[in-house]
Amino acid sequence: FRTGSPDISRSADLVREIDALLGEAEVPLARIETIAAGLGPGSFTGIRIGMATAKGLAAALGCRLTGSTIFEAFADYFKTDANTLFTVSAGREG
Repeated sequence: FRTGSPDISRSADLVREIDALLGEAEVPLARIETIAAGLGPGSFTGIRIGMATAKGLAAALGCRLTGSTIFEAFADYFKTDANTLFTVSAGREG
């Protein structure tokens, strides 16, 4: 799990953070079969940056691209059912 600095725009460090994460996990680019992008909730600009980065990486690597909301990702990760409640911060200061 990684978090970026709230003082730096994702557009300034997203690719660098992805590269660092792959390096730490020792996953070569050739092993990536699917890239997933977050579809929200979130700021319009943040979602746009994430989707554009994911689309560019998927095109460059020739792999599949998919997306999900943060709620779908949490439900899948925690293997929950429809009766689970997730809350998300309303922004950088929330």
